[in-house]
Amino acid sequence: MDVTKDNFIDLVPEIESKISDCDFVSFDLEFTGLFTEYQNGFLDNHEQLYSRCRNNISKFQIIQVGLSFFKMITEKEFDCHSYNFYIFPRRCQLLSKEGKERYFLCQTSSLEFLCQNGFNFNKLICDGISYLNLSQEKEVVEKLNQPNSESRIQIGNNDIDKSFIDETMKLIIDFYNDADRQEMELPPANSYRRRLIYETVNDSQYKDKLLLESNNTDKFKIMVKKISLEEKEETKRKKLLEFIGFTSIIKLIIESRKPLVGHNCKLDLLYLYQTFIGPLPESYSEFKSLFNSLFPAVYDTRFISSQGILANLISNNCLNNLYAAILEHPFIQTVTNLKNLVNEGERFHEAGYDSYITGCSFINLIRYLYAQEFTTITNVFSNEILSNVRNKIGIVGNYDIKYINLEKEDISLVRNHVFHIMHPKEWKTNDIYQLFTEYGGLYSVRFINDYSAFCILRQPENAGLVIKVLFFVLQLYADYVGNGNKRKLSNEYIESSKPKKIRKDLEVNSQQKQIDYNNSDVLNENSDSTSNDSSQLFEIPSWSVS
Repeated sequence: MDVTKDNFIDLVPEIESKISDCDFVSFDLEFTGLFTEYQNGFLDNHEQLYSRCRNNISKFQIIQVGLSFFKMITEKEFDCHSYNFYIFPRRCQLLSKEGKERYFLCQTSSLEFLCQNGFNFNKLICDGISYLNLSQEKEVVEKLNQPNSESRIQIGNNDIDKSFIDETMKLIIDFYNDADRQEMELPPANSYRRRLIYETVNDSQYKDKLLLESNNTDKFKIMVKKISLEEKEETKRKKLLEFIGFTSIIKLIIESRKPLVGHNCKLDLLYLYQTFIGPLPESYSEFKSLFNSLFPAVYDTRFISSQGILANLISNNCLNNLYAAILEHPFIQTVTNLKNLVNEGERFHEAGYDSYITGCSFINLIRYLYAQEFTTITNVFSNEILSNVRNKIGIVGNYDIKYINLEKEDISLVRNHVFHIMHPKEWKTNDIYQLFTEYGGLYSVRFINDYSAFCILRQPENAGLVIKVLFFVLQLYADYVGNGNKRKLSNEYIESSKPKKIRKDLEVNSQQKQIDYNNSDVLNENSDSTSNDSSQLFEIPSWSVS
C-alpha cells in the first residue's frame, strides 16, 4: 500500500497496531545516492569502512521506505501487511533558522536506475511524507507547547495595532456568541497582523474554544472554527504528527523492540540512523552501541544466505535471485497472506515490495535451517537458530571483513601478510605479481597510485621471508597505516629502476637472504632471540588464503 502525506495520519493507528501485533518487521530503503567518492576500500579496517560509508552518504536522502509486518499464524502460514512510504524533507517553520530549509544531493546514476524501475518522482515531491530527526522533534515539541515569550510581538502604545486587534476580537466574540455559525473567515491581513491575531486569541478566554487555521486557498486569511477542548487536542496531535512525519513510525518500531530484517542492509542501517535518529557518530564503536540500544535484533538475509549449507544452495544472493531460490526445492514452502496488496505482480526496487520479499526470504531461510536441526518445527524463531546470525550485517567488497557484528566485538583482522610496496611508475600488475612468484605468489594487488600498491600474499606463512628479501621496497600494512603513510624510500632508486633491474638485483639479494633466513633463529622454535629484525615482529597466521 502506498502511503503519502494525504493518507499518512489516518493510517498511523493502523500501522501502530500492526507493529504491536507482528513477529518481525522487514524493511527496504531507496535513496538518492550511494557514494560521493570513488575510493578503493578493499583493505579498510572496521573503523575505516564505517568512516568511508559515513562520509559517502552524509549528503544523500532516503526517498522511499518499505515496511512489512509479518505475523506467524502457524509454522507454515504468515500474514503480512506491507506499506510503501514516500519520504520528502519539507521545510519546517518551527525549526531554527539553520534547520528550516532542507538540502540533499542526488547521484545521477541512482536516479536513472530508479526511473528505469518506474519510480514516481512527481508523487515523491508533491505527496511525500516529511520527517524530523529526534533532536529536531524535541525542538518542535517545545515550541508548540511553550511558545517563546521573548519572540512575542509587543503592541505597546501603537494605536493602529490596538485598533486592529480590538476590531478583530469584536468579530471573533460576535462569531462565538452566534449559535448558528460554526466557522468564520477573517479579513485578509499581512503576516505581522496574522501573528497578532494568533497571540491575542491564545491569551484570551477563547483559546480552548476556538481553532485558528490558515485558509487553504488564501494564505492571507485566517479561518476561525468553534471546537471543543478534546477536538482541539486531537487537532494539535495531528499537527504535531504532520511535523514529525515518518519518524513517528520509526519511534514505534524502536519502542516495540521487534526484530528488524533487511537485505544487504549495511547502508540502509546508516541511512536509517542518519535520517530519523540524528547525525551519525564519528566513532564506529559508538555507532554500534547506540544503534544496538535502539534496534536490539537485526537480521541480514544476504548474510544469512551466504553461510554454511545455504551458500551451497544459493549461487547468487541478490534479492530477486534469493527470492526466486527460496520458492523452490529444497526450501520449505510457506503460505504468506499479503493483506493489503494494491498492485499485482513483481515490482522489484519498489521499497514496499522489496521489504515484502525480504521478509518472505527470511522466513524460508530460517525454516530451512530449523528443519536441519529439529525433527518437528515448533518455533521458527528459535534462539538456537537465530543467535548465530543475529546482528551480523554482511559486507561486500572487502578483503577479510565479511560482516560486522552490531552487538559484539568484531573479529580481529590478521594482516601480517599484507604489504605496502613502492615500485617504478611504469610497472604494471604483472610486474608486481612476478616479483612475488618465488614466495608463493599474490592473492591480490591493489594500486594506491602510480608508485605504490598493496600486495596480499597467497601463502601467509611466507611473510617472514618476504620482508627479509624485499625490505627495501615494502613495509607491513600495519606499519604503513600506523605511520600515517609516511614511508620513506629511495626516490632515485624508484624513479631510475626498471622492472628487469629490480628483479636482477633481487636475484642476487634473494639467494643470500634465503641462506640467512634458513640459518636464522626465526626457524628455531626454542630461540630466545630478542632481535629487532622485522621478521621477528610477525605472528604468522596458521590459515592460508585461497
